[in-house]
Amino acid sequence: MVMNPNQKFQDYDEFKAVASHCSPRCWSVEGLEIEDALDLFKNTLSRPGTHWPSSSELSPAEIETVKPVLHKCGGLPKLIVAVAEFIAHEGWNPFLDSYFMLMLEKDQAFSSLRELFSWVNSYFESCAESLKPCIFYLSIFPVNHKIRRRRLVRRWIAEGYCKDNKEYPPRRKESGSLQNSATETWSKCQGQAACPI
Repeated sequence: MVMNPNQKFQDYDEFKAVASHCSPRCWSVEGLEIEDALDLFKNTLSRPGTHWPSSSELSPAEIETVKPVLHKCGGLPKLIVAVAEFIAHEGWNPFLDSYFMLMLEKDQAFSSLRELFSWVNSYFESCAESLKPCIFYLSIFPVNHKIRRRRLVRRWIAEGYCKDNKEYPPRRKESGSLQNSATETWSKCQGQAACPI
């Protein structure tokens, strides 16, 4: 396969060596921090053609109301813009915080996110069955909480999410080769899908 020298790759820590081998231009991509997400949200609200008064600034109370929703966006600009456009055209909906995922999936105002949801779903569906409970386990942590890998794996082992099997015996899970095992497992899940963001 011939690589285009102008092609850009999104660089995730586990795949840094592969990305840098394929292209000299690699960027480490992470979600937006809350302040940057809030700036993007405000800029989207104040665009011409919205019902939001362009001259009005968000009050501190409105900012505190919006922050939990922005945390749920996970720093994804496409999602932040879609939520801001929804609020700019429809006004604040109290169900947006309580039923965030349901509204994103069902409300026609978020139809631009269908491609993103199908991409995420395809990644989840391609993961091994033994890995899926571990992914669901992550929901016990607070939104926007930094999770240390070693601590998480120890919790998984202690609570029985990681069981002894031929492919991953417990000693290997606890040892330094855990990162290699996790990378192998995740790379099996990755497939050939490309990120639509």
